[in-house]
Amino acid sequence: MNNLKKTIVVAAIIILNNKVLIGRRNANQALGGYWEFPGGKLENNESLAQCLRREIREELGVNAIISDDIFAEYSYEYGGKKIQRVAMLANIYEKLSASTAHDLLAWVNCDDLLTHKLVPSDISIAKKLINTKLTGRTD
Repeated sequence: MNNLKKTIVVAAIIILNNKVLIGRRNANQALGGYWEFPGGKLENNESLAQCLRREIREELGVNAIISDDIFAEYSYEYGGKKIQRVAMLANIYEKLSASTAHDLLAWVNCDDLLTHKLVPSDISIAKKLINTKLTGRTD
């Protein structure tokens, strides 16, 4: 039986003008150089939406409106850890300038997501996003 502790990590699917936001992890982080959807670890006594709002504020410096629905949810084991990756749709209405968790941010066409070196836990989310053909809001 596997006794690894499960870590819940919430991802934001932010789509604007038919492009989705991804960030490249800083080189000094685990999986540095890999791309991911913004987000982070769920803390005690925090809902998924609260976690994502907090993480977007901390990482991107903007406020977000989070969907109540889970877009995708997958479990992974790698690096001796069990990860429950939960993706939720989010909207931001402020201009992005930088990220504290990423050395680069990019708005990419959903169909091009798999051409980026994504963290393993985001590949299934990207595939579902491509198949779903979400367009997001337009400005």
